[in-house]
Amino acid sequence: MAGHSNLQRSNMDFDDIVLLQRDSDRYAWNEKGARSIPAVCNLASQIRNSRPCHVVNLSCGSFNFCFKVLFPDDNVQWMVRFPIPGKAMFPEEKLRGEVATMGFIKKMTSIPVPTVVAFGTADDDTTGLGPFIITEFIEGRLLKDVLGVRLDNGDRILRPDINDDTLKVVYRQIADIMLELWKHDFDLIGALSPDGDSWSIKSRPITLKMNEIARCGNVFAGHPEPFSTAKEYLLELANQNMLHLEKQRNSTEDEEDAQRKYIFRRLFLSATRYLISPSHDNGPFKLFCDDFCPGNILVDSTLKITSVIDWEYTYAAPVQFLSAPWRSLLLLQPAAWDSDHDKLFRSKFELFLGVLKEQEETVCPNRLSLSTLMQQSADDMTFWYNEAARDSFSFEDIYWPRLDRFFFNDGVERRIFMSREGIQNGLAEFVNSKMEQLQQYTTELEEQKKKDSALHVATTH
Repeated sequence: MAGHSNLQRSNMDFDDIVLLQRDSDRYAWNEKGARSIPAVCNLASQIRNSRPCHVVNLSCGSFNFCFKVLFPDDNVQWMVRFPIPGKAMFPEEKLRGEVATMGFIKKMTSIPVPTVVAFGTADDDTTGLGPFIITEFIEGRLLKDVLGVRLDNGDRILRPDINDDTLKVVYRQIADIMLELWKHDFDLIGALSPDGDSWSIKSRPITLKMNEIARCGNVFAGHPEPFSTAKEYLLELANQNMLHLEKQRNSTEDEEDAQRKYIFRRLFLSATRYLISPSHDNGPFKLFCDDFCPGNILVDSTLKITSVIDWEYTYAAPVQFLSAPWRSLLLLQPAAWDSDHDKLFRSKFELFLGVLKEQEETVCPNRLSLSTLMQQSADDMTFWYNEAARDSFSFEDIYWPRLDRFFFNDGVERRIFMSREGIQNGLAEFVNSKMEQLQQYTTELEEQKKKDSALHVATTH
């Protein structure tokens, strides 16, 4: 660990065997959904005093299947959303948290969100499609389509021809949304629940990271209860990274890759334990959405935000999450940035921060300064620490180039100090275990491919 030349990054692959099953679940559900249009109409009609309606559009998002419903007698439009099996791994918890969050946002802030008309669990559902949420339909164009251009690999990045004046129109509204969330304090880290006429934290946070390592790695992580301190939660996230590495059978490519990933993640865990001192460790905590991005923001022709949609994976979180620079300034995921992206990000962040300071003076001049903490987050690597804590699949692409030197300054002694927790002692056993898992996985994957090939031949003749 003395130098960087022999430790190349290697992100974690998805579990293809698991994804085949997830895809099978999703395809079966999609077919069922397409056959359930009359049942969806009947559900919406029952909620609106048996007024007739019909489905005018179907759409499939990252985690939800949506039916756009029109009531022709008065042109009221609703969106009926169902979590998709194989995509949303904690559908009931996800839905309950999102409904509570949208209710809180609607009543307690000025952030534009759709009104929740109705919702139900799988037991309440009459369509056979599972838990659902019905909201008013909001017109608008996705902000990602306005600001972004698609790269050859399918990712989106900020259009190079957008001028700063246009960006400032968007940034001012994003800053206002962040400042609205900044006004509200919570005493625990977790998901919102209705509590009479107010809201409180009663459930564990359901995060995008938890969903993805379960969906793509078949690793189910998560604490059963809310967290009382930021440190406790950050340690949980670091332990989730270790659990993911240990349990996903194809999380490593070979012995060298297994050693590298094990050491990186153990050092990150140790750094979290010994080097990280979260501000506001005992709270207050702030409402934070893992998926607050241009893909979930609707705008009109003047770039006015008409609605922020999809509040799933929202929870009261450590202050350092909400006070970090907005990770969507470039649209491209931070783990994919190179040096040119870093330079572009610094430019756009400076622009965003200036707008945030202006709005801050108007909205909450006497509160703890969000802009000050955001500048600190950019300067002291908290932004990148958050990314590594919240993204297990891309962890290596974040930790090695961004955090290792910051934590240890290439100091062998400091790493040896961290090794007192048994990093080296457990390494050989871990590597042997991972190689056994990988062999089992590879054998099963080859068998699955043979079955799929035989099935394809049988269905084409």
